[in-house]
Formats: sequence, structure tokens, C-alpha cells
Amino acid sequence: MYQKLHQLNDVYKNSLQNLGEFTHDYAAWDDTYAYILHPGKKYEASNLVPGTFATYDVDFVVYLNAGQQIVYGKQYNPITRKLENIQSTAWIRRYHLARLMRPGEKKSGLIRSGNEIYMVSAQPILKSSEQGPSRGTLIFGKKLDDAQVRKLSKIAGFSASLSSKPKPSENASPFRVKTSNEHAIKGILILNDLNGDPAATLSVQSKRIIYQKGQQAIFAFLITLLAVGAILLLALYFALDHLVVSRIVTLIETIRYIRQSDRLSARVLARGKDEIGGLAKEINGMLSSLQAYQQQLSRQAFYDPLTHLPNRLLLMQKLDEITKKQDGHTAILFLDLDGFKEINDTYGHACGDMLLVEVGRNVLRQLEEGDLFCRLGGDEFIMLLSNWANRTELLGKVHAVIREISRPVEVESRDVTVTVSIGISLYPDNGTDPEELIQKADEAMYRAKRAGKNLYDFYAF
Repeated sequence: MYQKLHQLNDVYKNSLQNLGEFTHDYAAWDDTYAYILHPGKKYEASNLVPGTFATYDVDFVVYLNAGQQIVYGKQYNPITRKLENIQSTAWIRRYHLARLMRPGEKKSGLIRSGNEIYMVSAQPILKSSEQGPSRGTLIFGKKLDDAQVRKLSKIAGFSASLSSKPKPSENASPFRVKTSNEHAIKGILILNDLNGDPAATLSVQSKRIIYQKGQQAIFAFLITLLAVGAILLLALYFALDHLVVSRIVTLIETIRYIRQSDRLSARVLARGKDEIGGLAKEINGMLSSLQAYQQQLSRQAFYDPLTHLPNRLLLMQKLDEITKKQDGHTAILFLDLDGFKEINDTYGHACGDMLLVEVGRNVLRQLEEGDLFCRLGGDEFIMLLSNWANRTELLGKVHAVIREISRPVEVESRDVTVTVSIGISLYPDNGTDPEELIQKADEAMYRAKRAGKNLYDFYAF
């Protein structure tokens, strides 16, 4: 149970980190810096539209100037798909978010506004170079509600529930485990707000093992009892009902197989135009809906919403599989686009997003079976290459990627060009821990940037 709570906490922190990265993209931007000094509708029409809120799962945005005044405050209504004036701002002072932040300073966590709880990230408004002085504060927030918890649960791999009224406790640990009843135990993750006060709890239920075994024994007994009863009934009424009974038994067995194997792609046999045939068709329709929903959630959990490339979660799973096999070798390439921020500053975030999509498509053409190309966030990518026999062959692949990314890309009727700096670490030469391998590739990438950009560099022991 404690392992599940730690895993759920990691998923929650990762969601906060993603919100912080998105906030940083807007906060450290020359256009935002100019807007906070001289607010105008042009910036709002280009960057603060309903589609931006929906795509990045953001519920509200607040811009504060250096005088702690609200320059812009809107919230997204998912029902009307329109932006509305933010209803309450008392939380800004309650959580000390109006104070002018220094460059490099940021706040991320939970706040409470009325009966609602939000995940927020607040960062200073700076120039694209991330230099001061700060001219205000940008706050992005998304609601922590049952729908958001379902998304976190899907990523974690188990169900969790939300309570917005945690009970005070003298126990300082955010992880609690207690007996819910004679059938189950309950794990509780306490989430504090920016002031350090309990704001919400995420709960995980798990059946008690002894009770599960008892249930299995009772279930086996009931199945046996039903089988004996079915045999007696079949012996008495076989001449009249054998066709109906056999179809029901087949339906039950197929449903049990689907439940035990978790294969939502399987279907029950639907024949005949009577009630049993109609029931079978309805069951197949339900299975099709569940399968489509499962595929949609899996896509959201493991793929980047903008480029549709694998995200960090899928990358870590793949790296974990590679390191556990302890066989062969793999190159981990950390890619960072050169000059991407300048393109964002010159043409706007929409143009930058289109460029990221095209870069992803172009690089995918260079991959072979077993390779992987992921987006970490912003203009950072990771590539895993396993199909190479020696360093010369690996360098040929690296040069091909550099050439592909350096090709001009047509975006909004203009040719846009970026280059890429690449850092390379090797498994198992540079380590066997996935996080360590990514960190070493990141260090090598920064050396390549300092050496002049549009270069690659290997991690040195």
C-alpha cells in the first residue's frame, strides 16, 4: 500500500512539474514582458484563446503587474468552451502570490478558492533571456477534481479518489494506512497547500488478502453449486431448453474469460434474433465502447498531446526494460533545439508548436524498428538507438538526425530553420540506471551547446 501511495505522489508531482514548464514558457517570453508593461488585445487574441486552455488542460490564467494589480484574469468554461472573468482572487493574497518574485524563483502547489482546489504554478515575468528585472507574476492553474484524479489514476495504474476536506492529524507524514473495514484497507495521501496546511487527500482502497481468499472460496462454492443445479436442470428439461441453456453457458464462459484475461478486444458470440441474441449484441457494443475508451486513456497517459510522440513515462518504461535485460547496447541521445526560443519570440507560440510537430515527423522517418523518439517538454527530446554495431555506424545515424532537423520547415507559408545540439550517453558503458543515463546525456548536450551548437558530444567518464 505504501508503494502505491509513493507512486501516486510521484504522478501528482509530475503533473505539477508539467504545469510549471508550461507556465515558464509563457512567463519567460519577450511578448509577455511587453504585454505586462503595455497590455493589449493583440497578445490576448494570439496566445490566450480557449483552445490554449483546452489543449494544455489549464482552467485559469492570472497576470499580475509589478504593482500587484490584476492585468488579466480569465477562467475556461469547458461546457461553453469560452473564457469568463475569474470569479475570486482572494487566494492570491492568502497564498502570498502577489509578491514580486526574483528571477529563478517560482511557486508550485495547491491552493483553495472557495470550495474548489487548484494546482497552480506562479513564476516571475521575465524577458526571453530569463533576465530581470521581474515585471510581474504569471499564474496558471488547473482544478484538482474527480476528473483530474481519474487522469492521475490512469497514469498510476490503479484507482484513487479525492477528498477536499482532510482531517487534522498530529502525524507529520503525508502517507497514512488504516483499516477501512473487515474487508479492505485504505491508503491516504495528504496534499498540503502553498501555506503548508492540509488541502486535499487522495485515497486508495485495497482488499484484505484473507477476505479475498474467503471470497474466492465462496465464489468457487457458488460456481460448483450452480454447476450441480445446472446439471439437474439440464437433465430435467434438456429436451425443451437445451438450445437456450447452451447459449447462456457459452455467454457466461466468454464473459468470464474476458474479465479474467482483461481482453476487451474479445467478443461474445451473437446469433439469433431472440432476447439472448439481443443481449449478446448489447454486450459486444459495451465492450467496443470500453475498448475505445481504454485506448484513448492509454494514448493520453503515454503520448505528448502536441506532437503525439511518446512522453517521459513511456520513455522511462522503455529504458527500464532495456536495463533489466542486461543485454546489448543502447545510445541515449538528448536533443535540444538551437534557436527555438527566438522563433517563439519572433513568430509566436502557435508557430513554435507547428515547428515542433514537423520536427517530430521528420525525425521519425530516420528511426528503425526498436528505436524510440520522445518529447520531454519544450524543445527537448530523447532518442534511443539500439541498431548499431560500432561507433562509426552510430555516428552515421547521429549525423543523419542533425541533417534532418536542420532542413528548412515550412510553417505558416514561411521557411523556418533550426539546428540541434545532441548529448550522447551509452548503455551499459555510462551506467545502468535510466535517470543517470538521461542526466549524463543532458550534460553532454550542454557541452555541445557551449562548443558552438549544431554539434554532438559524448559523455566523458
